[in-house]
Amino acid sequence: MPALKTLGMLILALVVVSLFLIGWKFSQDLKDLKGAREAVLTIDIYVREVLASGNFKVVNIEIPGGYTIEFEDNQICLGKSRLPEGGYQFQIVGPALGPGHHELMIKIENDLILVTEWTSNKY
Repeated sequence: MPALKTLGMLILALVVVSLFLIGWKFSQDLKDLKGAREAVLTIDIYVREVLASGNFKVVNIEIPGGYTIEFEDNQICLGKSRLPEGGYQFQIVGPALGPGHHELMIKIENDLILVTEWTSNKY
């Protein structure tokens, strides 16, 4: 009988630890998704400022692992999500941005919204 109780406690412990690990992984995935969405929203805010003022802006963003931000037609793309819903008045052009820290320059040139990696000694 004591062996069955010990086995039962061991199985219960394994189930609890497994549920904890699954929950922790899920919360990390949600945190990463939130960070990626915040990066897209930050770019959107700065694009709108550039469109309103005509001046270039420099923005720092952090993209979590597993996510890539791309620019297609007149929208910012994060997977299947696109922002803004109706698109910008000009086409937005820029490199695909993978995980990590990015310092970006956003400007309007020849009726295009240009997003480029910023290097302060370049300009």
